Amino acid sequence: MLFTFLQQRNHTEVEVDYFRIQKTRNQFTDSRNFVRQLCDASLLAANVSQLRAVLDNGSENSYFIPLLVMIVSSIVFHLVFGILMIQRWRKEREAQMEHKENVMGNPQGMLCSCPPCMKVERYDEISMYFVFLVVILNIIIAALGLSGPEQISS
Repeated sequence: MLFTFLQQRNHTEVEVDYFRIQKTRNQFTDSRNFVRQLCDASLLAANVSQLRAVLDNGSENSYFIPLLVMIVSSIVFHLVFGILMIQRWRKEREAQMEHKENVMGNPQGMLCSCPPCMKVERYDEISMYFVFLVVILNIIIAALGLSGPEQISS
């Protein structure tokens, strides 16, 4: 009887510690994700602004078609990244619900090798490629510039 009471007491303490750690980790993760979303929104707004500038200049720019294709591609990749993040969040919630039943089996919210956790990992990997493509495209767009090469007149 005393052993059972101590087991229950220790299990409750572990659950309390787990949820305290989880709450702290979630607060840090939430603030980090908020900053990322602000950066993503500003980059998307910059792409839309660049698209407008390219369309306003028309085909006068010698890089009109490449810039147009790259800016539109960057916007599309950015939107796909957003959709992937929504799907990732849904899969992460599924994994949390699955692990909620077994608090001791998944301490500190670590991902394991169960199917929902593996899907979260897969969404992370795919989204990294899309972010990489967006960054590379934006570097090339900035390198080409919106005005194109200057025409030197004699």
